[in-house]
Amino acid sequence: MSTDDLVEAFAAKVKACGVPLRSEDNTPRFRKFEERLPNRLPPSFASLLSAYSFPSFDVLGISLFGWESDSNPYIAEAAAPGGSLSELLLPKGYAQIGRPDTGNFDAVCFDLNQKTHNREYRIVQIDHEDILCNWKVRVLGELWPSFVKLMKSAVTISDPRVYWEERPEQLVGSTGKRSPPVFQPDLPVASPHSGTFDRSYKIIEDERVKALNPPKDWIVCEEGCGLSVNSSCGLQSIGCSQTMKRAHLRG
Repeated sequence: MSTDDLVEAFAAKVKACGVPLRSEDNTPRFRKFEERLPNRLPPSFASLLSAYSFPSFDVLGISLFGWESDSNPYIAEAAAPGGSLSELLLPKGYAQIGRPDTGNFDAVCFDLNQKTHNREYRIVQIDHEDILCNWKVRVLGELWPSFVKLMKSAVTISDPRVYWEERPEQLVGSTGKRSPPVFQPDLPVASPHSGTFDRSYKIIEDERVKALNPPKDWIVCEEGCGLSVNSSCGLQSIGCSQTMKRAHLRG
């Protein structure tokens, strides 16, 4: 089976599990993404992104980032913004494509350092806490030998553990348009590099957050798309589905 045929079979399997993949020519968007990386991506993953658009979904232990428009987490991470995991990962040769499907904020990446004849790099899990606390990349282990192996398994087994969740719409105001979340200043957040304290916000009118009934001291990033989590080093980090931002709560 050729790579393109395998990608088509993988897309059909994922769609059969309910994920709304769309066939689209994403070549310009993919080029914009790949040109920001230190090395080219595996041909199998390139074929998927070039031919399909999709929301974030889980498959065989990995929660892939969404790839629905020109504004997406792949391109955002490839820009290696200050305070993101990719600020350290990309210079070290790791391209993040998602997170574990367990819900933690470890980075799932292609290991672009691996020597392969066809660029089908292994997929590894990297400890986000070592980046948050020690500014150090620590590979926890290999998740898959390649994206080709992942797709072949997903196509052949009966339960590829595919799951996706549509993001709830924000509350609609009287104008009929989406109303932005209402924020209120909450806990001070320290910059890990400068040691200065910046403002942070807590969503008070987001049904998605309310439904989780988070503890009072939980916060969300300014984009409102990730709840804070406790890390083992005794700090708290902000997780954002668009880009992993690092911030520490003052003691």
